[in-house]
Amino acid sequence: MACNGENTTFLPSITYFMLASNGISSTIRAYSQSDYSMVAFIFFIYLSFLLLQYCLSAYQRLPPDQDSLTKDLLKFAVWFLFSAMIFGFAYQFAPLISLVAAISVFAIATAGSALLFYVCIIYGDGKTRGCGEEKRNYSRECACPVDQVSDEKIQQYDFVLEKL
Repeated sequence: MACNGENTTFLPSITYFMLASNGISSTIRAYSQSDYSMVAFIFFIYLSFLLLQYCLSAYQRLPPDQDSLTKDLLKFAVWFLFSAMIFGFAYQFAPLISLVAAISVFAIATAGSALLFYVCIIYGDGKTRGCGEEKRNYSRECACPVDQVSDEKIQQYDFVLEKL
C-alpha cells in the first residue's frame, strides 16, 4: 500500500456511497413530509461537497512551485464552497435553536470562513502557500520506493523506538 494514498480508492468509495445513501434517504424523508427547503438544502450540500472534492483534487494535481491563475481560482473555489456549506448549515438549522445559540453558530461559521480565507488565499511565505502545500510536499516525500530506504535510516528509527 502506498503511503501517499494514490493507490487507496476503497475508503473514498465508501465515503461517497455513505454520502449518497444518506442523502437519498434524507431527501425521501424530507419530500414525504413536504419539506421542500430541506430537499433543496440536501441537494445543495451534496453538490457543493462533490464540487469541493473536485476542486481539491484538481488543486493537488497542479505543480506546487508554479503560481498560476488556475491555482488562485481553485483556492478561491475551495474557500467559497466551504463557506457556502457552513453558512448553509447555519442558515438551515438556526431556526431550530435559541437566538443565542443561532448567533453563536453564525459566529463560528464566520470565524471558520475567515480562517480558511486567511489560510488559503492570504497566507503565504513563498514556499508554502496554504491550502495543502505542506501535505502535498509530505506526500511526495512519503511516496519514495521502498528499495531507496537505507539500512542507516532504519537503524536510526530503531534506535529512537528502543528509547520509547
